[in-house]
Amino acid sequence: MKHLKNNSNIADSHQPCVLIHARIEASAEWSGRLRVYVLLAPHLQVGGWGNSAQQIQLMGKDILLAWKDSTHLAMDVDVGFVKTSCGYVGASDGWQDLRDNFQMDWQFSRIEDGNIALIGQIDLTKHKQFTLGLSFGDTRHAAVSALAQSLSAPFAEHRTRYIEQWRRVCSGVANLDKFSGDGGRLYRISHGLLLAHEDKTFAGAFIASASIPWGEARGDEDLGGYNWSGIAIWSTAPRGFWLVTIQLLHSGRSSISLAHSARTAVSPKTSGSMAHLTGVASSSMRSLFL
Repeated sequence: MKHLKNNSNIADSHQPCVLIHARIEASAEWSGRLRVYVLLAPHLQVGGWGNSAQQIQLMGKDILLAWKDSTHLAMDVDVGFVKTSCGYVGASDGWQDLRDNFQMDWQFSRIEDGNIALIGQIDLTKHKQFTLGLSFGDTRHAAVSALAQSLSAPFAEHRTRYIEQWRRVCSGVANLDKFSGDGGRLYRISHGLLLAHEDKTFAGAFIASASIPWGEARGDEDLGGYNWSGIAIWSTAPRGFWLVTIQLLHSGRSSISLAHSARTAVSPKTSGSMAHLTGVASSSMRSLFL
């Protein structure tokens, strides 16, 4: 029997980096034979096409980079990679390489301007547990620096801080358990999901229409009716504004609702002038001050 054990996925509390920690458990017959790979298909700036990737060395270790215009990501694992490669999806990517003989035979160091995928074989020769990091930045240096800082601290420290901060932000949530049929479980999950969509730079800014299915459900040509123009759209439209604000008010997050309203009130139009609140937004704004 062989599998990943105690797989944990969290975000670094201070860096734009996702951390995945796992421990490998394998029976004696698989000891020394089991190989673990990580496969990443970057869809930077809300699109699979036009992405590029490269393998570089940092402090004697191979790490994988991807970018599209001014958006960059970096991927590494604390125990190191045995091999890395990057290729075009469906032609030279790691999945195509592995599926014929379950081994990495290709090692392409750079790929440009396409629908791409990156792969790395995780080094399990000395350790049976590892932490994988995936960081982001508006420059290559920013992404690589965030990755290096995140992986320099033990995963246990990240996890402790992550739990503490989520407990703190959820401590003031209104108790609506008695009004639900599941003891408030779905309500608390929904509240956490909503907060996870708040911008980490501008308080009160939220991703527009989080209910729209992305990922494999839609291609680059179908962005759900929004003109993204390569950047995320925040929920300043009346419908999105109303839903986010009311949900936060119901959960007792009046301070975040106020920040959201203020953010919308001062959001500039494409012409450069300041946007006026619509009737729906204005009524929500007034309710916050009553």
